[in-house]
Amino acid sequence: IIKPSSTSSKIDQILSQLTSLFPLFVLGASITGSIVPSTLNWVNNGNIISAMLAGVMLGTGMTLEKSDFGTILTNQQQRKSIPIGVLCQFML
Repeated sequence: IIKPSSTSSKIDQILSQLTSLFPLFVLGASITGSIVPSTLNWVNNGNIISAMLAGVMLGTGMTLEKSDFGTILTNQQQRKSIPIGVLCQFML
């Protein structure tokens, strides 16, 4: 769990905790849905799947740091993976 600095506001501390625990939320929902699929039937009603996907993407994006982008852009071998990733994103 990420320990926020003492100068952080309460909301920053809460968001930091939630961001750190996000993979566990996703893993727990995946396991629950695999074992007892009926518990997640409510997800199939309406447009909630889009909202949930947006939440997953937001949670994933919140874990990125500037250094993550710097590593990819400065490493020649990793830089080659950018077009492959973009192509896969739009093909899938």
